[in-house]
Amino acid sequence: MVLPAGWTGIAVDAQESSEIIDAIGAANPGLGDRIDQVLADTDLRVSAIATGAVVEGKVAPLLLVLAEPRSGRKWYVVKEDTNQRLAGLPGLRGDFSPHQYQLPSAEGVRYDFTIVDDDLGEIRVRSWLFKWGRSAYLVNFVVSADLADGAETDFDAIQDSLQFGA
Repeated sequence: MVLPAGWTGIAVDAQESSEIIDAIGAANPGLGDRIDQVLADTDLRVSAIATGAVVEGKVAPLLLVLAEPRSGRKWYVVKEDTNQRLAGLPGLRGDFSPHQYQLPSAEGVRYDFTIVDDDLGEIRVRSWLFKWGRSAYLVNFVVSADLADGAETDFDAIQDSLQFGA
């Protein structure tokens, strides 16, 4: 994955993820709690985090990669499980339609949806579920709704740079 100019990102292990989520929460009050809630509800782990410039009072463009072992589960089972997890997110609004997607080295599904949060306002999310090797990765692009159009170019560039096994 290649990050656009002005973005910083790191791959994280389990110990580092809570510190980073706390830092995200300090920059975006309420967002750290929201991420912790999603992790608790889905039993996923943070694999990587990247962000662009901080925007006061808004959820700045954020990339959050979650991972889980497939544990021998068939791909259709992983997809259905993810559909159910995402469909059950608190504050989910509007259409929630998964679309098949294929990278050169990974099969995936794309989700576009909006979450309305009492503290954070309206948040746009573009999520990609990919299988690669023995893991499933949920690559999430997250941003305040009123910043979504400006973040689209960065999100597209990151999405187009995704490579597995390269």
